[in-house]
Amino acid sequence: MESGTNGLIYPFAFRDVFGKDSDLENVFLSLPEDAQQAILREKIRSEADLQDCIERYRLKQ
Repeated sequence: MESGTNGLIYPFAFRDVFGKDSDLENVFLSLPEDAQQAILREKIRSEADLQDCIERYRLKQ
């Protein structure tokens, strides 16, 4: 398990989805914890899936 900056713990394997884009990880970690948890419940298989998910949650705000 890996801990984000706000204390949210996400599966270590989830880091692979961030790819080499540390900015994407920073964007994810900057989201409110409830949005992060909702994204972690999604079926994300790729970096593009994660980007789409993050964008959907940003549009909801």
